[in-house]
Amino acid sequence: MDTISHSPSVWRAFIYVLSSLSFLSVAQAANIYPWPEGGDTVIGDNQLTQVAQGETLLDIAERFGLGYADIRDANPDLDPWIPAVGAEVRLPTRYILPATPWQGIVINLAEYRLYYFLPEQHEIHTYPIGIGRSNTPTPQGDMQISARIPNPTWYPPASIRQRWQESGEEVRWQVPAGPDNPLGPFAINLSAEGYLIHGTNQRFGIGAQTSAGCIRMNNRDIEALVNTTKIGVPVRIISEPTKVGILANQLVLESHRPLNPSDPTKNHTDVVYALSQLRQQESIENIQINWHKVEQVFNHHQGIAEVISH
Repeated sequence: MDTISHSPSVWRAFIYVLSSLSFLSVAQAANIYPWPEGGDTVIGDNQLTQVAQGETLLDIAERFGLGYADIRDANPDLDPWIPAVGAEVRLPTRYILPATPWQGIVINLAEYRLYYFLPEQHEIHTYPIGIGRSNTPTPQGDMQISARIPNPTWYPPASIRQRWQESGEEVRWQVPAGPDNPLGPFAINLSAEGYLIHGTNQRFGIGAQTSAGCIRMNNRDIEALVNTTKIGVPVRIISEPTKVGILANQLVLESHRPLNPSDPTKNHTDVVYALSQLRQQESIENIQINWHKVEQVFNHHQGIAEVISH
């Protein structure tokens, strides 16, 4: 949970900037996919790349629109910070869309991912995110965008001021825009009071539980999101570690680590039931499920959306 401030004059300047500048290069850098057709509920495709000299897995993740958890879990045998040069890296850039209405913004905490549905443009935008720590979790539920703010001032919550005091650091009541501001260049106010979607000055926090409850995004991503949203856009926050979907008349399964060991998650019976429900569709009612593959994907929590039917 963070707090910010803005003035009418700053807001008018912001409107002018947005109306006069093009953010095409930013938009292209994000993951933007066409709306799926033919009953599909999956976008994108998985990819492979190799580690270049001096690269960390986080560097590669940022290049392909992924977060730390995405690339860490998909490549458990690689050192995230000193991977071997030339090593093959799996990129989980195929996404099963959340099993919720495809409207506005949907944030899946367990996936560390935000989806923005734009049916008029026939597009879906998706971005990696950072979320709240276990002791300051990001709230779930339905809300909406209440403001979009450039160069926000950060007012540290009491918990952070107390931490500074206990560690002997300088206690600051506000931090202006700049490199020391953890809100980055833009912030989106949510109707859940005190919670934001904002940029960051800590890139390692994307794809991790590191915030005081707010949603963090890479700065280029929050800029693109601010440019394409408006006040009143609905925001739904869920936590679904396991997802099932349909791609080209095949069944696809994706499993992520639960955020906390005590979190309720789909068990094996739930997954079997969800797959059985999807198989009732006429186009895939006769396909055969590879149950060995189901077990493998479900138990390994690598976050890779994989075909589990023959």
